[in-house]
Amino acid sequence: MDSLLVWSVDPMRKVFKDDFPLQKSTRQVTMETVRGALAIGQIAVKSSHGATLEVMPFKLRERMGDEQITIIPRFVGFVLINVNTPDTPVRPIAGCPLSGEIDREAPCKIPDPLLEDDCLRIEPGESQPIWFTAEVPCEQKPGIYRGEFKFKVDNHIESVPVELKIYGATVPKERHLWVVNHLRAEPLAEFYGVEPWSPEHWEILKNFAEDMALHRQSMINPPMFSLVKVIKDKDGLSFDFTMYDHFVELFKKAGVVGKIEGTPLGGSDRKTVSLPEIQILNSEGKVAYRQPRLNIRSPEARDFLSKFLPALEKHLGEKGLLDIYLQRIFDEPRDEDAKEFRFLSSMVKEFSPKIKRMEPILSVDLEDALDVWIPPLEHFEGGIGFDRYQNFFRELQKQGKEVWFYTCFSPRGSYPNRFIDFPLIKQRYLHWINFKYDLPGFLHWGYNGAYKIWGRLYWNYRNEFCCGIQRECYAPGDAFIVYPGEKRPLSCLRYEIHRKSIEDYELLRSLSNRNPKLAEEIVDSVLPSITGYERRIERFNSVWRRLVEALS
Repeated sequence: MDSLLVWSVDPMRKVFKDDFPLQKSTRQVTMETVRGALAIGQIAVKSSHGATLEVMPFKLRERMGDEQITIIPRFVGFVLINVNTPDTPVRPIAGCPLSGEIDREAPCKIPDPLLEDDCLRIEPGESQPIWFTAEVPCEQKPGIYRGEFKFKVDNHIESVPVELKIYGATVPKERHLWVVNHLRAEPLAEFYGVEPWSPEHWEILKNFAEDMALHRQSMINPPMFSLVKVIKDKDGLSFDFTMYDHFVELFKKAGVVGKIEGTPLGGSDRKTVSLPEIQILNSEGKVAYRQPRLNIRSPEARDFLSKFLPALEKHLGEKGLLDIYLQRIFDEPRDEDAKEFRFLSSMVKEFSPKIKRMEPILSVDLEDALDVWIPPLEHFEGGIGFDRYQNFFRELQKQGKEVWFYTCFSPRGSYPNRFIDFPLIKQRYLHWINFKYDLPGFLHWGYNGAYKIWGRLYWNYRNEFCCGIQRECYAPGDAFIVYPGEKRPLSCLRYEIHRKSIEDYELLRSLSNRNPKLAEEIVDSVLPSITGYERRIERFNSVWRRLVEALS
């Protein structure tokens, strides 16, 4: 006779294929959230002989009235990784059980993508996680909502009791944290086999914009020199911003735009800095020539910027976008790049004085070249030699300057980050860090990665993703936080926790407006330092309840 196990699992704990229920596990699913936020939950299913599972949405009802909430169940897919995040201990240090920073040692399969399938075959003896989500409106009545999740196992029905507690606190619709995960817009056309900037491409972009808005991304990065047409005629250069405006409006309508990131003007090979190659059209709209890469010190580069930047500033002003636009200079300048960075930034200031400048940076020797400084997370708490960074950014903040932070394939080790093989609780703290250190923005380069990376995320015969980025300098999942779905992104465990962390920031901000001392105390109780955070999920949940109860 087939043996079927079904048990509930905290959504911040990953379910692996060889997992068994803990001794204290039950079928009862208990979810908690606030209004205007996402509710998440999870169960695991294991069949000794294998089975075909089928799921469908279901409703919970408030026990004292007619209020309802719809729960969406989704199967969690697995990602094959061949190497772990570098420079990160895999196993706990003897006598310190919480010192291990990795979920599983590679090669291994790790749960992450949320699949589109409503039917899935599980193999004998393997555990399959099923993820629950519910969108709770700001106007939803607080209370306890109960119901049953009924799902098909081959030819019979299994039932799981589900309870959702909605607290009276509310995550506001307005975004107060600037969050950008870089979208690679053009590679989407190639990936999905459509013509760039065709109606089909715009429809795909609309799907991605809606997903970004749902996950509270509040900033976009339009590909400037692909969208703005540069035209040369007898009167000189002119600029057509029609497609750029369409891109901004599409994302704005979806609910994403709080700020706009301007494409970096230069690119550095650590020896020279150049403007990108740019396509120049004639007055008939046909390609006249391609302007080659221009060294920023050349008269030709200055001539181009002296025309483009004033036109950009004027257009942004006419569209009412000047206050939310931030122009990048070139990516991650190091100390050896500082002189060229200051030079290019000075031209931005000279030719478009009303445009603010931002950049993810690795140097502090940039003088007044920036309005928004974005250092890597480890610059706020690091080892020997990092004091100069910490003191520098604290002083900037005292002067009223805006400071954010970014992550990429670093920091690693004990730092919070969003890698596939990191425990989810490490990602949950990312935007608690924003609140604790008064950093109003967060930047990451990898929403959907580059085509060559994302394109190597492929389905195998068992409905699993295989992770294609295995270069030693990268960490699995660094390049992407969504997966390729049917002309739309698939969310994943990391992306859901990313959203929960952003919601936590808003709740902490709300509490701080009422009781700053209590908000600080709550944060410090689980995040005394960037690398010294509370690892126990149950303890974190207890502190989160204290936060929302204080707001309810």
